[in-house]
Amino acid sequence: MDNHWRSHVAVTREEETALVDPRRLVVSGAFLALSVYALIAYASPIFSPRIVLQYCGVFVVSVLLMFHPRLVSFRRQTRELMTVGAYGKPAGSPRGELGKAVAVAASFVLLLTAPLLLTRFLDPATWIAMMTGAISGYGLSDALFTAYVALWQRRRGIVLKRYKLWTVGLNQKRILLESGIRRANR
Repeated sequence: MDNHWRSHVAVTREEETALVDPRRLVVSGAFLALSVYALIAYASPIFSPRIVLQYCGVFVVSVLLMFHPRLVSFRRQTRELMTVGAYGKPAGSPRGELGKAVAVAASFVLLLTAPLLLTRFLDPATWIAMMTGAISGYGLSDALFTAYVALWQRRRGIVLKRYKLWTVGLNQKRILLESGIRRANR
């Protein structure tokens, strides 16, 4: 009887990290600079207005698709954070978590294979313009979001931390109970 009770005893463990890391600005800026350099280095012999338009189009779409949803989510979370003191969401069901994991894995595989598949259908200059535009868009959107959150924290005198609350049983299986952001003292 005593062993049965011990196997169900769980301890909780909290993990906390900074919501944004200032070093991300450097990494994002490097992505942006290197992708612009790659575009210029590889496509400069055949530059045309069409290549510049393709680059700019993919760049703008990438920035909008990556920055806007993060900004909306951040504003929603901070609105709740300022009224309640924390923004947390309980972990979803294991089936829902599996669906999210499959979707993330499929997206990752698509991102890895799409450029290779596009090489069959696009000329090299168009392919380079599209790939560097997407990478530049990612770099700029990440830099903008990191700068926005850092400025938001500085203006309000608040440090935001991302947390995860786990339960750990004697069999060392970790189960996510809740994740979210909270205010931390300076």
